[in-house]
Amino acid sequence: MLAYPLPSGRYCVCHCRYDGVEHTARGGQRVRTHIAILDPKDFRKFDNNPFSVDQALARVPVEAARAFSPAMGRLHLKATDLYTQPRHIGNAKGPSAFLKVVRALIGEERCILASVPEARPTLQWAMMMIPLSMRAKRSFSVGVKFSLTRNLTTTIVHQDLERVRQMVAGQSIQWRDVTADTPVRQDLFAEWINFVGVRADQGRVGEVSKLTNQMTELSTQIALARIARLSLDRDAAETHELDVLTALRNEYNKFAARDELETKLTEDIRQFVEQRIADVEEAMREAEEQANQDEVTVKSGPSRI
Repeated sequence: MLAYPLPSGRYCVCHCRYDGVEHTARGGQRVRTHIAILDPKDFRKFDNNPFSVDQALARVPVEAARAFSPAMGRLHLKATDLYTQPRHIGNAKGPSAFLKVVRALIGEERCILASVPEARPTLQWAMMMIPLSMRAKRSFSVGVKFSLTRNLTTTIVHQDLERVRQMVAGQSIQWRDVTADTPVRQDLFAEWINFVGVRADQGRVGEVSKLTNQMTELSTQIALARIARLSLDRDAAETHELDVLTALRNEYNKFAARDELETKLTEDIRQFVEQRIADVEEAMREAEEQANQDEVTVKSGPSRI
């Protein structure tokens, strides 16, 4: 697979598949490449995720892919559900490997990712962890022989690792083996990466994608850190401790939201905190009344003769 933005503003996704033995006497293997070029409106239907486009191209029957020609008009692809969430995210080291992929995608530098487990599903889900506005600017190569002449933001390799590593030595290209026991790099997007890690540990990465799909404007590290904080504070409001809830109410009554998404999250926190405070105070009153009734019952109990 190859995927990259075009100067025109459209996005190109190339899906490569095996197409049988060479028809000549050479008897080699044939590869057929099915190319989809999407304008911004069509790409948005796939959440600006090239791996979802690749998933749809993979569903096109081989015969249809062979018969296609420009004279046939537009190619009608249908967006489908995401791949099943990669199994390794639930393993002990799964979130760490997943976070390394997310970190690579959200960064601006060129990088090579080695040994990505369940590459296409992992990359598809990792793309959903970065803002919608960032996704259309990323370019990828998966399963294609590495070349320095391709100016791609992310290249995924599984073979000839040592050769590729030697090729990029001295180049302004980062090398990352996601299965190696190295910590996730913390930098400008540290708060957001930590937030994604929390949701991965909780099995709630789908909630992150719902947030990022609403980030249509340019998202800075500060904007992402604010969204992460709002989401985690919403979790903190699940407590029964009245002092924590009161502190959250005081903080978010003065909180100034910067955009529509922050406004939604802030309003949700305010409403939820108010309801939690009312529930906790009601529970405290009921407990006090029950204690008073028990005390009266003890005092008015049968006297000894």
